[in-house]
Amino acid sequence: DDEAFTRELVEFALIYHREVMNAKSIVLDPTTLESGEVAALRTLLDTLNEAPFEDAQELQSTTYRAGKGEELNLRAWFGLLYTILTGNSAGPRLGTLLQMIGRETAQEKIRTFLAPLS
Repeated sequence: DDEAFTRELVEFALIYHREVMNAKSIVLDPTTLESGEVAALRTLLDTLNEAPFEDAQELQSTTYRAGKGEELNLRAWFGLLYTILTGNSAGPRLGTLLQMIGRETAQEKIRTFLAPLS
């Protein structure tokens, strides 16, 4: 039922939050990125303008397409996104994470990360 599913999601969110808060944040230097990674981040940033944030699966596909379009190693690409968005190298499915933090927060984190490259 919907209520049980919602409770389960909240429990997972609380567990994830505790683990993130207790983990050491990873800090990346954007100047060390390869050109394909930078291009994929810029593509994702633009694509998020029109992405349907009510659809976690479509957000997941959006992140996948941005990395795949630059022929990136997708495991590394997702790790990069987790690091930019959360300060950790892993987390919930990216589509779900994006949905949870929202369009503006996601875009701001990516913009802030890319700012030294402008």
